[in-house]
Amino acid sequence: MFALIENGAVKQYPYSLYEIRLANRNTSFPDTVSDATMAEYGAMRVYFSTQPELTDTQMSEEATPVFDADAQRWAQAWQVREMTAEEILESTTKREAELLERNTMQANAVRVARNNLLKDSDWTQITDATADKTAWAVYRMTLRDITEQAGFPWAVTWPDSP
Repeated sequence: MFALIENGAVKQYPYSLYEIRLANRNTSFPDTVSDATMAEYGAMRVYFSTQPELTDTQMSEEATPVFDADAQRWAQAWQVREMTAEEILESTTKREAELLERNTMQANAVRVARNNLLKDSDWTQITDATADKTAWAVYRMTLRDITEQAGFPWAVTWPDSP
């Protein structure tokens, strides 16, 4: 990512190779342009910086890049601001929807695994099966009751087959 720098200040950000070509139509640029060539046209690379830590009621927005004198380069800058009540509600609603979706997906995965175990043990319930029908019936009932466990769908205790 680049910024157009004039007189030591950011004139435009972000600034791209496409925009340099538009501003310099009579100049032929190679497909890959070095940082040194970009700098000749006032475009300086902007290095990524870590976004600030936020509370649940804050958000960060990218600000105009700043010159890092220690590193001798331009770097991203971030502004932290408190969210509006509407943004907090929207964020909370979105998080709740994502959590509900994850829980639904996990519950479905547990049910599929449970149904496969039930299917794999169907043979134990036919009349001429030599299996301990009572033990297998208890196992199968425990499988059916998995969705009633307190930790469902994230902390499921699977029964051992007889």
